[in-house]
Amino acid sequence: MQLRHPAHVTYRLLSPASVIWLGVTVCMAASDEQLRFPETPDRETVAIWQAGELPVAISAPIVTDLDTGQALQVTLRPGTQADAARQLAYDVIDTGQAGGPIGRVTLDFTPDRPSARLHIHQSLTFEPACTRDLRVALRFHLPDQRATALVTEDTAFRPLDFYSGTAAIYTRGAVAHKLSDGPPATAAFRLVDGSTDPGGSDLSMPVVALACRRAGEGWSFLASAADPFYGVQWRASVTEERTELVQETSYRGSVVPLIGESRQSVLHWTDSGADGVFSTFYHTVPELAPAAPWVRHVVMGYYDYNGDDGQGWYRDLQVLADRIPRRYRGSVACCLHGWYDWLGSYCYDQSTDQLRDTWTAFDNGHPGRAPIPMSRQEMHRKIAFARELGFRVVLYLADCTNMTVGKVEQSWCGDRWRSLLYTNKQGQQPAGWTGPCGGGLQLDISQPDVRRWFTDYLRAMLREYGDKVDGFVLDETNYFSAGALCQRPGLPPVYADQAQMRFIYELTRLVQQHRVRNPDLCLLEGSHYLYGLVTHGSFTDFEGIPLVVNYRNSSIQCCWEDPGIRNVHCFFRTDPDYVYPYGLDVGLSNGCGSDQGPSEMPAQRLDEVIAHFLNRAQQGPPSVKISSIRDLEECAHDQPSATTR
Repeated sequence: MQLRHPAHVTYRLLSPASVIWLGVTVCMAASDEQLRFPETPDRETVAIWQAGELPVAISAPIVTDLDTGQALQVTLRPGTQADAARQLAYDVIDTGQAGGPIGRVTLDFTPDRPSARLHIHQSLTFEPACTRDLRVALRFHLPDQRATALVTEDTAFRPLDFYSGTAAIYTRGAVAHKLSDGPPATAAFRLVDGSTDPGGSDLSMPVVALACRRAGEGWSFLASAADPFYGVQWRASVTEERTELVQETSYRGSVVPLIGESRQSVLHWTDSGADGVFSTFYHTVPELAPAAPWVRHVVMGYYDYNGDDGQGWYRDLQVLADRIPRRYRGSVACCLHGWYDWLGSYCYDQSTDQLRDTWTAFDNGHPGRAPIPMSRQEMHRKIAFARELGFRVVLYLADCTNMTVGKVEQSWCGDRWRSLLYTNKQGQQPAGWTGPCGGGLQLDISQPDVRRWFTDYLRAMLREYGDKVDGFVLDETNYFSAGALCQRPGLPPVYADQAQMRFIYELTRLVQQHRVRNPDLCLLEGSHYLYGLVTHGSFTDFEGIPLVVNYRNSSIQCCWEDPGIRNVHCFFRTDPDYVYPYGLDVGLSNGCGSDQGPSEMPAQRLDEVIAHFLNRAQQGPPSVKISSIRDLEECAHDQPSATTR
């Protein structure tokens, strides 16, 4: 049956104590002739989507109670007609409760021929709140087709516990995992505690793909991607007759009661290899624009922590300008750090919605850092100085949600600051980073007042500097590691990592709104962690090479210790002809650590840095960051024919 309108499939889950609504919505832009329903939809096939040579059969979602391990029975409701109502309704039976219906599930579909993509909006709502642990699985089949491999990131971790929030992930490229008649190949993007199972490939970007050999030569890939606001698990398996890809999300209602959950997923057929596969992720958050083009051209990062009593910015950039031809200076991104009064204040008065005219930076008694008188006039002078020389300028926005302990009662929090601190699932209130500009306290990003303050502050910064700079840096985003919980007295807990991801997403969209006045404006995160998925890139001193989270954008480095040319582990090296596979590897800084900007570096090292920079700038930005898939051809050996028909 050919659908001429968006199709809507509904399942119902009922419980003696509550009604559970699970909605799965598939939204696409144009023609609907790619999507059809069988005359009699069943549990195995409720819709067939075909955007290329191979059809993809979509099954009814499976809802499992994780406490009992019992899969709930999905039964087509009598009298349902897809061609009349464009809606299929299913009762979901919980056999553990005397066989009664416990709810309803709905599915809506709309296809798109030009893009070969299928967008899936999955939503769950509960009334009252559900405290059961549930797993929702979406199943996709390639009938009569044996795929060769599951393609994932090829990752390594340093140290091993990446999800502690203190480690770097190294993406070495893409890798193919051979599919056989044995156990399934698995991969997981781990955000929100318990949303995925242990084991399998770890992902920094929630996207995988099935690799299918095309008739003759070449490969086609069915990419499956999910938004980054929840964890997601993939399982791929094959039999002689077909290939199955299962996308699962587990919702721990016993930890955080379930009221409403939603997520976007995408299926995408692509012949563009790893590039096409990983780019699929961005269609799960299409409202997030790519970085402005200048970001992809950056070769050198420079961070000034208000060094040399505030004069390092002028001295260092003049030295760089004297050595770098103007046509290449746009490939240098300069970040102005330490300009504000203290962490958690940033010279902003929320009561008047105004930035201060004058203030004192480093007024914290930090050894070796004398207080520096600052003003908005001086800020504009520094920004204009760098821009007139031809450099890109980004402004340090905030150190995540850190606040200076010695100034906390003078801040917007006032005497209620203790109630706004982040409390983890162990009941502890961990300290944030403390440095020359203060720090020591970490605010709870899930609290509306905290989010509102940072949002208001960013709006004030956009009004004041948004037309003058090329972007802002939100630093130390890694404080809320995967699985972190915000404990709130008298209230249910909230997933801290999920709250952080959504918060940064909202800030990114706010920055994008200002692009109507400044099209170059970007928000960059500062810790090479998963939160770069919802920004326009990274500007960080974190160890590691650029992540897949910056695949469409870019990753810019600085280094406080031993500045210069970096290698893959962020250590200094001296070979100016080294071919760095990910594009950016020059990190300079002043005002902290070795406190040695370009105007103070040994002449030989500065010569090496400039020579290497010019070589990289002349090459231009990399067109594809991951150009091949390791082990793909090997997976095809000794396997039954897997050609498309």
